[in-house]
Amino acid sequence: HSIALTFNRFLDELESYVRREQSLLNLASHELRTPIAVMSGALEVIESRDQLSDKDRATLLRVRRSCDEMRDNVNILLKLARREAEGRANEVIELSPLARQVISDLEMSLNGTDRVKLNKVSELRVKADPAMAGMLLRNIIQNAVQHTKGEIEVTVSERSVEIEDSGTGLSADQQAILLRQKSLSNDGTALSGLGLYIVTLMAERLDWLLEITQTNENGTKIRLSPQQCVNKL
Repeated sequence: HSIALTFNRFLDELESYVRREQSLLNLASHELRTPIAVMSGALEVIESRDQLSDKDRATLLRVRRSCDEMRDNVNILLKLARREAEGRANEVIELSPLARQVISDLEMSLNGTDRVKLNKVSELRVKADPAMAGMLLRNIIQNAVQHTKGEIEVTVSERSVEIEDSGTGLSADQQAILLRQKSLSNDGTALSGLGLYIVTLMAERLDWLLEITQTNENGTKIRLSPQQCVNKL
């Protein structure tokens, strides 16, 4: 009887915790989406005045794309936090143009860096959420850009996408996080692995196999192998 009472009390506390977490996520959803909507609306007002030069329009387009990217990122992170499984916007997408767009966006946001090269060996069509697939590629490529100095190659082949850099390799902790062998701790070092942890969550949600095929003093190579390849449109 004592064990049953203790267990029931534990379940009540757990249910209360889940409700609080859900309320926090709903609040975060509103608080994060509202300023993005305000910025997007302000951009439309500026455009409607039709008083912009060509250079201003180009700059405004970059801002709008960043707002759209921020909105997609917020939606994806909320989906991951809520562990939502249904209602995903799966589409048949070609990964070469997606990777090219990701690289172009990174070049603009990182002051015109041109260290990332795209190699298309063959077409690779997959069925996936395009926003989440783009965010996954962007996180891995951006991590390579920020932590290495040499060229980075993104290779799209028939069954996979490989991101290869010429850095000094991943640490043991970074490898463990990417391979889901280690969870984030609650100490001050957790944030340093947060980006890698999010990468693993997105790969899992997309049903893409994530492998570290090389990481040493010669650089790191990460392979993403989508499990829902589509040979014909």
